[in-house]
Amino acid sequence: MISLADLATAWTAFFHTPEPPLTIALFRVLFGLLTIASALLYLPHATLWLGPSGALSHERWEATYGGVLFSLFRWLPPGRGSIRAIFALHLVAATCLVLGLATPVSATIVFVTLTSIHHRHPEVTHGGDSLMRMMSFLLIFSPAGDAWSLDAILAGASAPPASSPWVLRLLQLQISFVYFQSFVAKLEGETWRQGTAVYWVSMVSDYRRRPVPVAMRTLWWSRLATWGTLALEFALGPLVWINEFRYPLVAAAAIFHLGLEVLMNLQLFGAIMLTGLTTFVSPYDLERLVAALRR
Repeated sequence: MISLADLATAWTAFFHTPEPPLTIALFRVLFGLLTIASALLYLPHATLWLGPSGALSHERWEATYGGVLFSLFRWLPPGRGSIRAIFALHLVAATCLVLGLATPVSATIVFVTLTSIHHRHPEVTHGGDSLMRMMSFLLIFSPAGDAWSLDAILAGASAPPASSPWVLRLLQLQISFVYFQSFVAKLEGETWRQGTAVYWVSMVSDYRRRPVPVAMRTLWWSRLATWGTLALEFALGPLVWINEFRYPLVAAAAIFHLGLEVLMNLQLFGAIMLTGLTTFVSPYDLERLVAALRR
């Protein structure tokens, strides 16, 4: 049996026991680089997706989403000038995020510009884009600029102060929920239960980066990969919170995403998930690693 007082104590300890901000600082750097890469991939086709006469005209967007989704494009004159201005602001803010310069302000601008770009043409976004918006929003309230940043250098801090990791915990919970929800959703698919889903997915030419090796086209491999994916996504829900399982599961997930990256063209989805997985790296382990590298 456990009392409500014990539950409240455990809750407070989980979210608010101070720890070094190294993990969230590492996440800030990687997320900033990810944001820059995403923008640079989008930019050559920006006029097609965001232009007033593009795939979704300004008038049709206004009629369909104007009163529902926030976007700076609603208040700016339609045209290439507005697109360039928003992307320029977005890239400058993302660069400042990598450097840790005016971190809360940079994160706020990245959140606003990223949301504006995604909401201007929501039909071409995916779950990874939604996750990036959530990540950028949470970074606003985090101590991500307290370590490995220009903010810390300008403040003259000799060592990053320990602080509440509540933002990091929310990021970890979100990543864990994404994997577990994916497991639950896959269970509804007959091919996932039968063990043939990975075979059919790997045969979709639009997503295939290179031909699948012959050995991976067999039924036994498909079942191993399909059911293995289900097992991994389930484990990254509840089991990743057990210390003894955390790093093996994070390593398995990293290998999983890197394998997908080799075989399939999923844009930056793998990079988004790999960036999210870094939130499970202990700041104390990072502290020891940095100390070892300095020696």
